[in-house]
Amino acid sequence: MDPELKAMFATLAQSQALTDATLKMLAEDTSRRQAITDSNIRAVSEQLNQSVKQHDRWAEAADERAKAADERAAQMDRRLTAAHERTEASIANLNMSIDRYITASDERMKRIEENLDGLIRAITREHANGKGGAQ
Repeated sequence: MDPELKAMFATLAQSQALTDATLKMLAEDTSRRQAITDSNIRAVSEQLNQSVKQHDRWAEAADERAKAADERAAQMDRRLTAAHERTEASIANLNMSIDRYITASDERMKRIEENLDGLIRAITREHANGKGGAQ
C-alpha cells in the first residue's frame, strides 16, 4: 500500500480513537450532569410544594383581609367617583375659560394689527409728503 495512504489511514484511525474517547467522556459527563439535574429537579419540586402550601395559607389570610377591605374600597370608590365628577366639571369650566381668553386674545391681536397697519400707513403718507425724513 502507498505510504501516503497508510499515513492517511493512520491519521484517520487516530482521529477515530480521539472521537471515540471524546464521545465516551461526553457520555459520562452527560450522565453525571443528568444525575445532578435530577437531584436539582427533586429539590425544586420539594421547594415548590412547600411554597404552594405557604401560598395557600397566605391566600386564606388574604381572603379574610380582602373581605374587610371590600367595604373600605366601596366607600373609597364612591368618594373617588364624586371627586372625578367634580374634577371633570372643573376641567370643563377651565376649558371654557381658556376658550374665552383665546377668543379675546385673538380679537385684541386683530385690533393691534389693524392699529399697526393704520400707523404704518400714516407714517408712510407723512414720509411720502416729505414730513418725516430730511429737514
